Amino acid sequence: MNTPALIVESTSLRYDIIFGSDVLDKCSFHLDYNNNLVQWLQYNIPLHNTADFFIQFIFFLIHTNQY
Repeated sequence: MNTPALIVESTSLRYDIIFGSDVLDKCSFHLDYNNNLVQWLQYNIPLHNTADFFIQFIFFLIHTNQY
């Protein structure tokens, strides 16, 4: 399967890379949306608020004219 990737250059975005849930599932990550956790091995990692990401991303697109 060929999946397109969106690549942006920015020093203001908080993330280096974003993996989809399909990739995380294949790597044995459990996405627990009811408790807002990513579970992997013995680790529980809290999910970030997606609204924060989209606000930053839209701000980036508008200010760089990449929409």
